[in-house]
Amino acid sequence: MTLQKLMDAALIRFAEQGFDATSVARLAEDVGIHKSTLYSHFKSKEDLFMKVLVRVLDEEVEYVRDFFKQSSDSLERLGAFLPDVGDRFSNTPHMRFWLRFFFLPPFSLQEQVMAAVNRHMSQMETEVRHACEKLPPSRLSKAVVCEAYLGILDWSRAELLYEGVEKFRKRLKALWSMFLISLEPPRSGKSLNDKRCSSPSRPERRT
Repeated sequence: MTLQKLMDAALIRFAEQGFDATSVARLAEDVGIHKSTLYSHFKSKEDLFMKVLVRVLDEEVEYVRDFFKQSSDSLERLGAFLPDVGDRFSNTPHMRFWLRFFFLPPFSLQEQVMAAVNRHMSQMETEVRHACEKLPPSRLSKAVVCEAYLGILDWSRAELLYEGVEKFRKRLKALWSMFLISLEPPRSGKSLNDKRCSSPSRPERRT
């Protein structure tokens, strides 16, 4: 019970205060134990942080899997998932924690944090790709549609962290409208291939 309370208290403080500003002594006070007792469960603050991070990421992967299993309508699930990220950022410390440290990992733990995050992100992206594969044919190939969706998802995480929920919701509405246009049925019966959807070219520099 003490271990669970410690990790819950650490999650909240790390999410709201950051790694450096979180005091081990204050964490011990939060759960009513001595500082020495905390170190009987964790070797250091870094050890505590990494265990909290892995738990949060494991829970996020399971959440994403369960979310996309709730309906066979892939477009509905994809459309609902983006605002859900914003809602959870507003209402739970879990999303604020992992987005904060996805973009701003503690300097001393940067390699370990990014290795854990990238490993879990790959699992989450797999669930999104499976949903994209179930979409009906459109003007764009499913590979391009999926990369576009993942781009919106990546943007949403940065937008929430740096700009806040209100601006995120406003811009998401516009981006989702554009995404839906890309899902219109192909005019010729064939989707555009990846080469025709290449990155925009830079304008020539005039001298």
